[in-house]
Amino acid sequence: MNIHHIQVGMIQTNCYILWDDTEKKALIIDPGADGEKVLKWIDREGLAPLAILLTHGHFDHTGGVKRIQERTGIPLYAHPADSFILRRGITIGHPLHDGQELRLGGLDIRVLHTPGHTPGSVCFLIGDTLLAGDTVLENTVGRTDLHGGDSKALTRSLREKIAPLADTVRIYSGHGAPSTIAKERRLNPFFPRGDR
Repeated sequence: MNIHHIQVGMIQTNCYILWDDTEKKALIIDPGADGEKVLKWIDREGLAPLAILLTHGHFDHTGGVKRIQERTGIPLYAHPADSFILRRGITIGHPLHDGQELRLGGLDIRVLHTPGHTPGSVCFLIGDTLLAGDTVLENTVGRTDLHGGDSKALTRSLREKIAPLADTVRIYSGHGAPSTIAKERRLNPFFPRGDR
């Protein structure tokens, strides 16, 4: 699997483009505020856009969705619990649920529903790579003081869905630098301690 990172928008949201060398079909994770910038990069690399996957519905992660869909017609995958915060004109074509297994563009993706930052927050686990959105960031976690946020739910998501993952899993978050489960277990004050 190949992964490319593009920072988009004023809040410097991390958009990730994933593809398999065999199929050359691009999965767009959280296109942020600049769909055109994302599409230009995909076109330049000779990839074919296949789908948009959202880790959650906040505007800084979804602002490019409409532009990309207008240009390409590709479907949107997101958890329906975040429908209430999606901007007008954005429709979930493929609702996600916890434990769902997706096969897209030659990649096997497991959906982990991780409510807390938003009710519909999800992480995507692909092998030893976790696309975490704002559920877990380097040495911290996503805010829970915005509409729909729930600190107790986030703590539960970290304990039940993220902490059990192997130390070697690499984390690509919605903001900031990549990390690993081992590093977050050691340094993140919000990360569950004790037995896995």
